Amino acid sequence: MIRRLALLLLALLLALPAAPSLAAQARASLNRHSVHMGETVTLSITVEGGGSAQPDFSPLQADFQVLQTSRSSSMQIINGKMSRSQTFGVALQPRHVGTLRIPPLSVGGDTTQALSLTVLPPSTAAEGGPGDDVFVEAELKPDTVYVGQQAVITVRLFYAGQLAGGDLDTPDAGRASVQKLGQDAHYQAQRGGRAYQVVERRYALIAQQPGQLDIPGIGFRGQTGLGGGFGFFNSGRRVTARSPAMHLTVKPEPSTAGDGPWLPARQLELEASGLPDDGQATVGQPLSLELSESAVGLPFEVLPELSLPDIEGAEVYPDKPDTGTADDGQWLRGHRRRTFAIVPTRPGTLVIPAIRVNWWDVRSDQPRQATLPARTLTVQAAAGAPPAPAASLPPPPARAAQPAPPASPLAPEATGGATPMAPHLWRWLAVALLLLWLATIAAWWWRRRRPPRTARGTAPDGAAPASRRAFRHAAATGDAAAISHALLGWARSERPALRNLGELAAALDDAEQQAAIADLERSRYGDGAVAIDGAAIDRTFAEGFHWRRADAGRAARDALPPLYPFGDT
Repeated sequence: MIRRLALLLLALLLALPAAPSLAAQARASLNRHSVHMGETVTLSITVEGGGSAQPDFSPLQADFQVLQTSRSSSMQIINGKMSRSQTFGVALQPRHVGTLRIPPLSVGGDTTQALSLTVLPPSTAAEGGPGDDVFVEAELKPDTVYVGQQAVITVRLFYAGQLAGGDLDTPDAGRASVQKLGQDAHYQAQRGGRAYQVVERRYALIAQQPGQLDIPGIGFRGQTGLGGGFGFFNSGRRVTARSPAMHLTVKPEPSTAGDGPWLPARQLELEASGLPDDGQATVGQPLSLELSESAVGLPFEVLPELSLPDIEGAEVYPDKPDTGTADDGQWLRGHRRRTFAIVPTRPGTLVIPAIRVNWWDVRSDQPRQATLPARTLTVQAAAGAPPAPAASLPPPPARAAQPAPPASPLAPEATGGATPMAPHLWRWLAVALLLLWLATIAAWWWRRRRPPRTARGTAPDGAAPASRRAFRHAAATGDAAAISHALLGWARSERPALRNLGELAAALDDAEQQAAIADLERSRYGDGAVAIDGAAIDRTFAEGFHWRRADAGRAARDALPPLYPFGDT
């Protein structure tokens, strides 16, 4: 028994050298040691022995873009000895020209050796062309632009047969912004006597600084499909292609550009709508003026804000702007829109001033100006409002004093008939004044005996019904801005001194009406959206305004003793 155990132990000791090593050994290698800017290089890390830890590629981020990674494993048995290895591959794209160092990378318990890579300036030669299975074309138009002007890069990928997958680079424009335009176009084309499938993609490029801009070639990395089979048996072969490099000349802003922001566009337009065609308006009834600004070849961020100056005889309330940038597959189209509520405050002539925007026409290379002409409106008083006070007339010219007629012995007799009438005239005038005074006392006594109630505003000469109808119409639309302007216009028909909704709320003695005004303000100017129920606001003001009584504040003050006693000083 002991002999058998000894033999088994000896066999195990002899078999130990044939067991795989548990210590991992890692080494790194590059598929090439010199590349042009814009090209990729593959870094392979092979791990011999046990362990399956993933390499840490984060130290590569400083000098390279880490694109795609892969992993494979293999096992060999030679002369009874088994060995295992794993290979990790990563595609790297250099970030700048020069000699770049690939630092040691840790894999499990081991570390790879450092490597170096020489990165040359972008190659002007294309990698692949007509006749090859895959090639890339890139086109830049125009190749000379102003700062801020849009250019278009068109990239076309030509491939024959099938592609199992691939990655087409985005143009690397350095100090210029790049934005994809529209959707990819797919079609067929003949090049070099061979039929190809084509994928066309477009980008908007806007340079931010004057000078020469070098754009490296657009690269493609993909894999052909063999058709039939799945997974490993349909892996195909790897293919790469690259377009020639491109160069863009960027000119500074010309000295002949007009005042205002620099706007190099293919087209720029201003439009206005909403004002009445007949040029008529009414005091207190809001007008809705919509201004729009659109440009071809510019994003909305560079377009100037839409605004209106102070308008004499009216108050202006701007709504939130509507902005955005779209494209037609070739050119950016930025737009700004904004609505202004204009509330006339007095009858007469109302002038909406002209609006002008200077811009540069890049097609004709000349300065232009987009203009909205001034509009003149005739503002009528609200229906039933008291007429404007007439201009005071100069007093009539003084008449020359006439000399008194000479005394005559007949004068007492001639004037004796008129003298007795003066006392009768004064007597009747005194009786009329007494009756008027008694009527005033009776009216005061009658008002004192009525039960107190909340003071209500009354429209002068029937002005309120028209402005109130405008408020009810606005409430039916549910538009917070229109409701606010109409409510303020109605209130001004009763209290013309009110300047805004805040003053209106302070003048009211009804918490429900004050809360409705607060909701309107939050809906228009607050950060969070507040739903407005126009019907509820209409019901809140159905009985008119609950004005704060004029003597309420005084009564409250009189209830407390004065801080300093009143007296003669």
